[in-house]
Amino acid sequence: YVENPDAWAGLNKIAVIARERHTVLTGKTTKETAYYIVSEATATAKNVLETTRNHWGIENRLHWVLDVSYAEDKQRVRDHNTAESLGILRRIAAGMIAQVTGERMSGHGLRQTCGWNPDVLLDVLRGKNVCTPTTRRRLDPKRPRVTPTGRFKAAVTKQ
Repeated sequence: YVENPDAWAGLNKIAVIARERHTVLTGKTTKETAYYIVSEATATAKNVLETTRNHWGIENRLHWVLDVSYAEDKQRVRDHNTAESLGILRRIAAGMIAQVTGERMSGHGLRQTCGWNPDVLLDVLRGKNVCTPTTRRRLDPKRPRVTPTGRFKAAVTKQ
């Protein structure tokens, strides 16, 4: 039974997902139930589960990047407004770097390069893809080129 059904005009389904998480270090098991409002009439249980997993996958990857690359958990800013502002800036920076990072450069390497080279920083701010193999060598000319040698070369040439 739904109170005030006019307020829920787009509601087609309600999904319930039960989660159970076991923490190995502490040995504790936690359970929770999540409720989702589904507006798509043709959605199946499999679709809803896949959508929620994709959402949490994106959230978890973002938090991992913020924790590992930006050491967000180690920040000790006491003022609430400052902490929130810095968090927003870190998320913006992570998003911008993720958009322009190619397969040839890590986000960490690109952040360092932005600190060293203002032109690269401006390219990142413009949203230009700065991490093609050619630009990677231009950005870091001292980086040695990896050439196959010895047994590795023999294995590569056999293929």
